[in-house]
Amino acid sequence: MSEVFGKHDPYLQVGRLSLKGIVFGVGSYARIGSEIKQLLGKDQVRTLLVTDEGIEKAGTAEKVRQVIKDSKIVVETFSETEPEPTFRCLRKITEVVRGGKFDVIIGLGGGSSMDVAKTASIMATNPGDVAEYYQFMEDKVKIKPLPKVMISTTSGTGSEVSFGAVATDDNGFKNFINSPFNQADISIVDPLMSMTCPPRLTAGCGMDALAHLAEAYVNFAATPLTDTFALHGIRLIAENLREAVYSGNNLTARYNMAIASTLGGLSTSIVPLNIGHCISEGIGPVYKISHGVANALALPHQMRYNLPAMAGRIAALAPHLGARCSPDMSTREIAENSIEATKQLVLDVGLPIALKDVNIPREEIPRIVDRIMKLHDPYNLAYYNPLKITPKNLTELVTNMWEGNV
Repeated sequence: MSEVFGKHDPYLQVGRLSLKGIVFGVGSYARIGSEIKQLLGKDQVRTLLVTDEGIEKAGTAEKVRQVIKDSKIVVETFSETEPEPTFRCLRKITEVVRGGKFDVIIGLGGGSSMDVAKTASIMATNPGDVAEYYQFMEDKVKIKPLPKVMISTTSGTGSEVSFGAVATDDNGFKNFINSPFNQADISIVDPLMSMTCPPRLTAGCGMDALAHLAEAYVNFAATPLTDTFALHGIRLIAENLREAVYSGNNLTARYNMAIASTLGGLSTSIVPLNIGHCISEGIGPVYKISHGVANALALPHQMRYNLPAMAGRIAALAPHLGARCSPDMSTREIAENSIEATKQLVLDVGLPIALKDVNIPREEIPRIVDRIMKLHDPYNLAYYNPLKITPKNLTELVTNMWEGNV
């Protein structure tokens, strides 16, 4: 037991998870109208559908709108969600929700659309500017928001079930609302919604889900419940992400990825993430790297970084990642295979493992280190990340990331 857990014992951790309505299965999106009416207890309902241009062009938004209309529910649409939402985008939708008389907010899309929808539901009932509520780990939401329904189309962020909403603040940093008020009243997990997701976006979102699960497991705050979510979710991704990327019409692969994403969102609702997401959110906004690609870059490197402090738990990931492990191998050898399997998965789905491959100059390393160190305290990495973080060892980590040395 001590070899697996090291100094960390998940059975001594205290966690809390609140669940509302999760509707899952093939074709479950068709229940959105009846679910909304049951939630509100009335038939006359006015909704705002929050989505983006990509979902509109794919025809997914119209498919959902038609189901809502068929249920005799009024629906208006906000489709100006940015790929990486800024406070500017959030202020725009704040004007919309405060000017309308909506009963429910519906988020349809990836994490961006769902996070904008969550923010809209909060700003509809709470006064002031969005900046007052995006305060990293401090919950500033006081008034119950409008009810909300989340429908994921990407299988990555887990935002359909998580407490978080993410946006880039006025200073260029990723910032958060972390509040139980952020949780959707109804989460719809339907693989049909992700069938049109393009290959590269599927790959990036899958790596975001894998990062959520792996970071929740390689973490001093891990619990038996998050371990259960993490290990099963990691296995689902290792077995299905390649197929989802290269054979996007494979419904089984899409379904398994949707479930894995939801498990990742549930994990992050209990356990904050480790240095991996801190890195991805440190580089993404500055260098215009999508969140999924940034997580693909960071994930194998954060595993390597944390290896000295948590070799046992990284080794425990091996059978779930499809990596070689046997009784005659040492814990360190098995952990190395876990890291290699993660690296290979990133490469197999066509994503980079080196900062130089996304055109970041080597001269930017000190700036990246400085940004990550500024996020150290807001992320409370001293408590959650297994290995202590200093400017010196962080510089070594980022240098290895630039080279692609995993």
